[in-house]
Amino acid sequence: MAVYTIRWYDIFTADQILFNVNVICSCGPIFGAGADLLIASNCNTNMDSYSNLPHSYDGDNASCSILMGDYNFSVIDYEVFTPVGGKQ
Repeated sequence: MAVYTIRWYDIFTADQILFNVNVICSCGPIFGAGADLLIASNCNTNMDSYSNLPHSYDGDNASCSILMGDYNFSVIDYEVFTPVGGKQ
């Protein structure tokens, strides 16, 4: 499992498969055990989403501001893709 930035060459991989993606009903998807990337409920109307990178996901230049420019951010829309077939 990997998290990518908008810049395609920034790739952060998880060190433990168990914590790749989690879901809590009070928010959207959570990537990583330390909430490396958390999409909050009503993410388009608040700044409650955040990046705590690197925790479970790590890679070159990993920091809490690399994904969205700051620790907290709002989200207009998001997509989560699941790889099909091949090595996971």
